[in-house]
Amino acid sequence: MKSNNKSILRKYLLQQRISNFNNKILDVSNNIDNKLYNNFMSLLDKVIKLYFSNETNIDIALFYPTKYEIDVTKLIVLLLNNKYSICLPKMSESTFILDFLQYTQETNLIENAYGIKEPPITSKVTLPKIVVVPTLGFDNSGYRIGYGKGYYDQTLYFLKQKKFDIITIGIAYEFQKVETVFPEKHDMKLDYIVTEDNIYKFDFLKHEHK
Repeated sequence: MKSNNKSILRKYLLQQRISNFNNKILDVSNNIDNKLYNNFMSLLDKVIKLYFSNETNIDIALFYPTKYEIDVTKLIVLLLNNKYSICLPKMSESTFILDFLQYTQETNLIENAYGIKEPPITSKVTLPKIVVVPTLGFDNSGYRIGYGKGYYDQTLYFLKQKKFDIITIGIAYEFQKVETVFPEKHDMKLDYIVTEDNIYKFDFLKHEHK
């Protein structure tokens, strides 16, 4: 039953996001996106100081947007211009574990079977310290809902089982917040979710208002 509820919620959230984009609700002088980017950069600075202050060359995993997702390509350019090291995920249908491959502004991305752009297999494999996760919807407990294939949940579970020290950040608009995403046993909580209005921190189930 929970799985069925989740499927219905997924369709609703996707339709809502498409509707908002088509009505240009999210494109008023890019003000909402700019607030979101500013919140993300503020959070990133806090996370690095809090968890990785003694480390150098911190790899940050982002993703190439699709299906009306937030345009994080602007964030990628901003981060690269500020000398951050960026990697993007590459899907593996045999393991459902994402590989993270180095990305620079010279990297020629290739579309996979789902139409998602990825670095070529010749790119360097990296292990990110910070993983930015695409988010179709989220709740107050730190659970997210994606597109149902489970790549991120299985990858995050794999990395945490291996005791890799990573911080996860979901990125979403405030309207994508719901009462529950009907989490299942295999779903992984995120450490933070950032929107245009808030930075949600889930270790104490509280959020910081901007």
